[in-house]
Amino acid sequence: MDVDRGQLAEQLDDVVIGLRRLTLDRQGLSQPSMTALVSRLVDAGPVQRRTDPGDGRAVLLSLTAAGAELLDRRREDRAARLAGALPHP
Repeated sequence: MDVDRGQLAEQLDDVVIGLRRLTLDRQGLSQPSMTALVSRLVDAGPVQRRTDPGDGRAVLLSLTAAGAELLDRRREDRAARLAGALPHP
């Protein structure tokens, strides 16, 4: 998972977020670019997209079970790399 996908997955962890809010939170990434990134993640399986029941024009995004597992593994890998880089007492 590349950096953009990883950062996006972390934003979706334990939340349901709208695409517009996600785009606003990621300054420097246009809505078409964010839509393309989200589409790749939906196609790959770690993210699910559904219509917002409160606004039929909007979509809501959340992690799938596979996405949550992938994010957990990514966090474990990062923690292991940090632990290896820190001096041991």
